[in-house]
Amino acid sequence: MDHRGLYKFAGRCALGYAAVWLASYAAWIYGSGFLAASASPPTPDQLVQLAQAPGNQLSARLDIISYFLLIPALLGIFAYLLDRVPGRAMLGGAFAGLAVLALFGASAINVTVMTLGHGPVTELLRNRLETLSLLSGSFMMPGLYAMAMSNASWGLALWRETGHARMVGNLLLLQVAGFLLATAGFIGASDVVGNLGILAQVLAGTATFALAGWWLRGMSDQPPVTAPNERPRAAGASA
Repeated sequence: MDHRGLYKFAGRCALGYAAVWLASYAAWIYGSGFLAASASPPTPDQLVQLAQAPGNQLSARLDIISYFLLIPALLGIFAYLLDRVPGRAMLGGAFAGLAVLALFGASAINVTVMTLGHGPVTELLRNRLETLSLLSGSFMMPGLYAMAMSNASWGLALWRETGHARMVGNLLLLQVAGFLLATAGFIGASDVVGNLGILAQVLAGTATFALAGWWLRGMSDQPPVTAPNERPRAAGASA
């Protein structure tokens, strides 16, 4: 199928997503250090501190914006794989869809937390922030696991390709490795290991979408391919 228009748009969005995602992470680290990524749940007073930090305010809003760039970028990768390995494309796409829905829910809750953080600090505010933090985590964790499954499925599929496609596949698998390292750190209550895993995942993710943007834009100049399960229509066949 001819996805060249989608590839061009998806490539631009992928480049934009890489920049916005990295900026969001940098703002988050500036605003909270590594407190928000601690293996121990933050206390109500720490939640107030996180909600009021200007860096976290900026990070939460950049995070919301990033989804409008992430979704087209994922669609571009999905379209590429759908023409070559439809099964892997559908499997990874299903997990990616679940991940985006769950993570967007967590991000929307985080924006609410940042908005409430502007108000006066009361016991009611502390209770609300604690409840919203738990609710955000209930969305975030399934989303992170779903995204790891999507990255693994698409990464293994692209690893069989050549050139830039294979490099993107390798970076997707590096994201999975970073996620596993972060998970091991949190399970072992090691903030250092957990934050190293998050940092590795963010850097690998930034590189993934930066390279994917370059690759997809290049794909927009290539002729369309025929999917493995498509047969050329016979001459004179009815539409």
